[in-house]
Amino acid sequence: MVYFQTFLTHRGERHRAPEEGPLKTLSVVKQCSKKLGASFCVLVGLFLSHMILLPSQSWGTPSDCKIEKNTIADRDLFDDFSHALLDKCKWIVVQNNWGGQVDGEDYNGGVVKDNVAVKDSRLHLQALGNHYSGPVRGIDSKDKRRSHGRRTGAAIMTAQRYLGGRFEARVKIAAEFGVCSAMWTYINIAPPGEDVVNHEIDIEFPGRAHIDAPPSFDHVALTNWIGLKPGQSTTVFRKLKKSAGEFQVLRFDWYPAGQNTPGKIDYYIDDELIYTSNKNIPSTPAPLWLGVWFPKDWAGIPNFDQTVMQVDWVRISSLKNL
Repeated sequence: MVYFQTFLTHRGERHRAPEEGPLKTLSVVKQCSKKLGASFCVLVGLFLSHMILLPSQSWGTPSDCKIEKNTIADRDLFDDFSHALLDKCKWIVVQNNWGGQVDGEDYNGGVVKDNVAVKDSRLHLQALGNHYSGPVRGIDSKDKRRSHGRRTGAAIMTAQRYLGGRFEARVKIAAEFGVCSAMWTYINIAPPGEDVVNHEIDIEFPGRAHIDAPPSFDHVALTNWIGLKPGQSTTVFRKLKKSAGEFQVLRFDWYPAGQNTPGKIDYYIDDELIYTSNKNIPSTPAPLWLGVWFPKDWAGIPNFDQTVMQVDWVRISSLKNL
């Protein structure tokens, strides 16, 4: 099988169509399209996209925060999680479900705010495996609570969007098969009658030696997307020099595609350049996400109770400051 087709089969279920989201914001875009034209309404969709991705249970932004949520950032970001609570001027806790179905039921319990915490000056993103029997309950793709918490993860995203820059995080991944630990940028818009705008940059674990190999914590997967059609994503795997159980600095430098440049993305682990992508470079402002979630087929089987991805610090630097 052609490589990108194989990987898109593995990964494509993550990208749920907007009309399946709890707020059904796409109907607003459709109404806009009828009156003002589809191209203009991509902008409307971008403005509303955070509502597609984030249900009302997310933590939101406090009244004393001067940063407006979902705007394009005009400043750098740094957070070492030194406060007892998550800084809600910088972050939104995501509660949503993606990942596909098995036998007519959602495979996983999504990502829920119950699994997000700040402990000992680190962000903890909890992942609950097949053996979990505690009180946390997951959600389904209709935003309804499930009867159990198995295969339920956690995620946060920045309150603002970024167009290019250096994205870094010092993390210790959840090194259990069946759960994906990741740092990524992501925006997905589906204007009626036009191609899906799916602009995304991923650093994900577990990786694999090659597309037909089993999942491996000796490798990392690096992917960038501009759509969901064949040929609109680029993925490579790279071998790691450090054990997955240790802290490591994940980083990508994103130079967006523009009118006069194709753009590029430089991927790093512990400040060592491991890959440069010159194809399928995103050009749409997007928030940065960090999280753990449960793919139904490509990460392995989650035969564990609980595990955690720890984040020591996160830094986002604008290109002009590099």
